Amino acid sequence: MVVPSITICSLALAAALTFLAPVILLIVLCVKRIIAPKPMWFGVLAFFVSQICLRLPILSALGKQSWFLAFAKQNTTVYLIALAFTAGLFEETARYVGARFCLKPAERGYRDAVAFGLGHGFCECILIVGLTEVSNLATCLLLNSGALSPSGTAGAPIAAAMAKLSAPLILMAVWERVSTVMFHLAATVLVFRGVRNHQIGWYFLALAAHTVVDSVPSLIAGSNMLLLESVSFLISLLLLIFAVRMKPRFQQPCLPAAV
Repeated sequence: MVVPSITICSLALAAALTFLAPVILLIVLCVKRIIAPKPMWFGVLAFFVSQICLRLPILSALGKQSWFLAFAKQNTTVYLIALAFTAGLFEETARYVGARFCLKPAERGYRDAVAFGLGHGFCECILIVGLTEVSNLATCLLLNSGALSPSGTAGAPIAAAMAKLSAPLILMAVWERVSTVMFHLAATVLVFRGVRNHQIGWYFLALAAHTVVDSVPSLIAGSNMLLLESVSFLISLLLLIFAVRMKPRFQQPCLPAAV
């Protein structure tokens, strides 16, 4: 088996954009003091704890239950909305806890919200997509070099999986990450504003937005990946514009906590 050069190049580009670029960008932004390291690291922690340590293991355990699989198959719409809601519940709650209890009032400015959002979004990008692209690239190179036999017991299923990869599909994953990072930036700004002003409604708005972004595109587009990613990008872009226009509100002093 020979993996086409276009697939190899696409994987290399995707790995660079979803693994190397986020790391380099965060380092540069912190070194140049464009963002503060502390809220950025709490953003990283918020994703890691909420998804890697909590939500994904719970979903993995449920995925082994016959009743859960039957429910998902028979109630696809409800299942997709529920998945989206739980993603929002875990991640927005982690954002709220990070901003409310781990950062001081002086560390809840707009710049800090951006740092937190980038840490959260890029952590997800690296762990969910970046490492996958790096692994796929290494596997394809091993197949092409002959170090991994496509006809062997171990290599056959791997070769079959790699054969399904295509340049458009790989680059679509990069586009999906762009939309996701934009959303995380916007949602973090919403949550930080709520914490600054002691208005819990902004947290619930972020939770509702998360549910919409994670479910509506799939319900509209079905299996049409181009339409799905286009809808996701549009919703995320509109939310980000809304969040950017909120920046002047962060120039105002934080409201004192209610006694």
